[in-house]
Amino acid sequence: SAFLVPAVGRLRPSPSYFTTRPPPSARNHRSIGMTAAATSSAAPVAAGPPAFFPTRDEAHAAAAEMALEASSSQKTLARCGDLACQHDSFLRSLEGSSVLGWALYEDKPSGGKGKKKKKGGGKQKKDQAHKAGGGDAASPLRCALVLSDSVFFPEGGGQPADRGRIVLHLEGDGEKSDGIVELDVLDGINLDGTCILTCRPEGSVKDAARDDLANQLGRSVVSVKQEIDWSLRFDHMTQHSAQHLLSAIAASDEFGNLYTSSFSLGRGEAVTSYIDFVVGDELYAKDIEESRSLLRRVEERANECIRRNLPMTPRYIDPESEEFAEKVRSRVLPEGLTGPLRLVEIGDGIDLNTCCGTHVPSLAHLQSIQLFRMEKVKGGVVRAHFAAAERLRRISAAMYDRQAKFTAMLCSVEEDHVERVAKMLDDKIQKEKEMKGVVEKLCALQAGDVARECRESGGVAAVDLGVGVDMGYMMQLSSAVKEIIESEQEGDSDAPLLLFMSSTDGGDSKGEEGAFLLTGDAGVVDRLGKNVAEALGGRGGGKNGRFQGKGTQIKSGLKESRRLLRD
Repeated sequence: SAFLVPAVGRLRPSPSYFTTRPPPSARNHRSIGMTAAATSSAAPVAAGPPAFFPTRDEAHAAAAEMALEASSSQKTLARCGDLACQHDSFLRSLEGSSVLGWALYEDKPSGGKGKKKKKGGGKQKKDQAHKAGGGDAASPLRCALVLSDSVFFPEGGGQPADRGRIVLHLEGDGEKSDGIVELDVLDGINLDGTCILTCRPEGSVKDAARDDLANQLGRSVVSVKQEIDWSLRFDHMTQHSAQHLLSAIAASDEFGNLYTSSFSLGRGEAVTSYIDFVVGDELYAKDIEESRSLLRRVEERANECIRRNLPMTPRYIDPESEEFAEKVRSRVLPEGLTGPLRLVEIGDGIDLNTCCGTHVPSLAHLQSIQLFRMEKVKGGVVRAHFAAAERLRRISAAMYDRQAKFTAMLCSVEEDHVERVAKMLDDKIQKEKEMKGVVEKLCALQAGDVARECRESGGVAAVDLGVGVDMGYMMQLSSAVKEIIESEQEGDSDAPLLLFMSSTDGGDSKGEEGAFLLTGDAGVVDRLGKNVAEALGGRGGGKNGRFQGKGTQIKSGLKESRRLLRD
């Protein structure tokens, strides 16, 4: 994430530096539509039919290959580490770049083979995935796009990719007027040093319109306008800059050289980020309050740096230089790396660290850093959740709103909330213990009545337990009845056939569902289970002498169910 890749050639960085997704080779795929326009005028379209690729990785590889071929002579491709967004993190839009490569594919939801899907889970996950990616079920078409330079930051170094919008102005073909292609940018990756943007055509694109889109993208591009989602970018870079600051201060001698093993910037406006600090076995073995106290001091020092408005600037340094060896905090580099590295420096000697991400130009933009929950996660590692800048403001506002609601609900001042809730939980536990004793007594009495019905009805009982009785109590009652009958009988005997049911609202209105439980000899229960469920207007399942389910005729079906059992 921290280095400049040569303008032509391939160099795959370590995943610890920049997230890469190695694709299959695209050399054997048919050529795709591609333009290599200069910044001042349109260029002719490369020959060859437009191509659709079966997977995202193949499309990414094809687009990158074409971009490298197009830029090999003119050296027009800005590589990851040297992108416009990495030189100026406050750049919100960019004009004058050119399209060097593109490929189309469909965003198909992945699914494992041989695994049963939970009821309703597949659709819910699919909907969530489309929302997270900015997509919808009607628009699965995606475009892997490579530009000569990018204001969009591709995911890497722990920082999520930017999102936004690209507008391509196309050259007219003599018959049609100049056209416009509008693309929503959903993601971005670094593939061997090439920035590849994942785009979705704006609006819904039906199957019949694919060729039209490919033909549009295949025409010469007169101009390209890129515009990022600024609020998302600013959130990403403030959290990332805050992480740099906290990690650098914690790693100093003053705080025991706490090493950062990993971090996450969180996804969402009101979600905290976190850093995993290696505190060592000795501190880890102590109470968590010891670690909290130390990290609170780190937090205080970080906020002092913010108030001093220290600068935070990108630099490029040769890894073979003496300055790199003496000052750079992170030195784990990919093998075979040559050329200058991109680093981010915090003023006053606070930090100089390899990083590809976007950062604030001065710490004042962070406004404040707040550590929240701190917890032990594994041997020697303490996780500290944090937020800064606008995200901290949103989280704090949400916390205050919840606190105000608790104040009204608990009828107590804020300082007494914890004590009040703790007392309520203790009372709840005590009430549950008392209720458990009452239920056991009730179950014993009711079991005696059901056992008596079994004796009078030849080992069969069908009982309506009333309204709102849960399945747990039905099972408890069934076990109690069996114990009573077994204690009264000598030698082997058939297990009693028991049917318990309970309605949800006491009525038999259409759509009302009640629960039922049938227990007894496994063979008999297996034979009768579905018939009983049908009589009760529902369905169910089970094994090993137990069949349970729900029905819509719990009361009216009792007579027929009892007849089935006795027959």
